[in-house]
Amino acid sequence: MPKLKYALERGGDKSLEISWKGRWKNTEIRLKGNLIGVIPNQKELRTGQIFQLPDGTSLKVQFFTSGLRILRNDKPLPGSSSDPARRLAQSFESIYIITGLNIVLGFIALFFQVEFLQTLGFGIISVAIGFIFLVLGFFTQRRSRIALIVALIIYGLDCVLALFSLAPFLLSVVSMVATVFNIDVHPALRPQAGEFLQINAVFIGILTFTICYRVYFLWAMWQGVGAINALKKETPPTVS
Repeated sequence: MPKLKYALERGGDKSLEISWKGRWKNTEIRLKGNLIGVIPNQKELRTGQIFQLPDGTSLKVQFFTSGLRILRNDKPLPGSSSDPARRLAQSFESIYIITGLNIVLGFIALFFQVEFLQTLGFGIISVAIGFIFLVLGFFTQRRSRIALIVALIIYGLDCVLALFSLAPFLLSVVSMVATVFNIDVHPALRPQAGEFLQINAVFIGILTFTICYRVYFLWAMWQGVGAINALKKETPPTVS
């Protein structure tokens, strides 16, 4: 039986336990071992259920594609999928991953003259971008909204440039796919198209993976902007 544990407040003990069977059946919510409530099926879990805690606060548990959304008095629990601290962590972790990929793969492309990596845009420029992202990640981790927005803009532009550099190959792939499935195309051309797709299958697979992780990183950084705003509201500056 899968289990998740959460603290009711940041830095507190993880006294809230949520467990379920199979595909989110009989989801049990317990606090310090005591049963608070049960959600019988995934349909009701997607709708969201509200329970009263012993201290008088309300707890809402709802299932989303990204995970469980758990709110106490309409505020995300620490460590839950909608927790701004967790979303910020995903943001600066993505920046550090981008840093590592750009520096490592950039050096490999430079020193070993790997044409495949160079085609994907790795080289001296990607190494420089990697070191820039290292600095931006450092300040993003310390809740700098400006650093995160700069990282988001730079990475967005990098994605656009990478897409333009791969445009000829992408157009050829689209053309070949159209040739395979278009019934109006002469049958003699279909074997050539199939051979093209087979030869470039690995490259197409890596390219698809690259596009997916770039989209994820952009999404994670965008989520981080809102997370920083939420965290700063949680901890307003003290008045001397």
